[in-house]
Amino acid sequence: MRRLIEPSLDAAIAEVKRHEHDSHGLLKSLLPYCSQLAPFEKRLRQGVTLWSLASTLMLLRDNDELAQKILPPCPSIGDPFVNRLLRAESLTSSSIVFRSWVSLVFMRPDDILKVLKSIPKPDAHLQAFLDLFMHNQVRRIRNAISHGTFNAEFQEVEYRDREKVGQISFPELDHLNSCIFAFWASLWATSLAPENRA
Repeated sequence: MRRLIEPSLDAAIAEVKRHEHDSHGLLKSLLPYCSQLAPFEKRLRQGVTLWSLASTLMLLRDNDELAQKILPPCPSIGDPFVNRLLRAESLTSSSIVFRSWVSLVFMRPDDILKVLKSIPKPDAHLQAFLDLFMHNQVRRIRNAISHGTFNAEFQEVEYRDREKVGQISFPELDHLNSCIFAFWASLWATSLAPENRA
């Protein structure tokens, strides 16, 4: 795999991962804002469902019998082996694009970011996620996914955001998506918390 991720984004992801053992600490820092996050519960829940659907594409890729039943064969490809390879590549790229759209676009309405940015003195864990969201490469990937100015093939995504062009490998992008989705899942849990806690 070619390493395409920008070093500063790699460092931002590493900072998020450094705190992953402390998920309770993150929830504790978010709980005071559960009433502000509650209006987003439905959207966050839908995002969790969409993420699960995106993950089923990889299961479909690995189940050739089911994939043959659901997905049409490519009429110009007579070789069944080549057809399977192309279908697997298509499912892999579709899954990564779908997950990227869910984690970077759908689950990130500006109103949620306003709530997060309004938190005074966020702890190190929350700040690591906020820094990751605001990273320039993440913003450029999000814009490209949102506007359709990208290509996803051969285990890489090439994206264009205005004059900026970049690449990121599927594994690197999937790692980024997983980190961001973990945060959205924490926000969803927070939005479900009762407002009157003992």
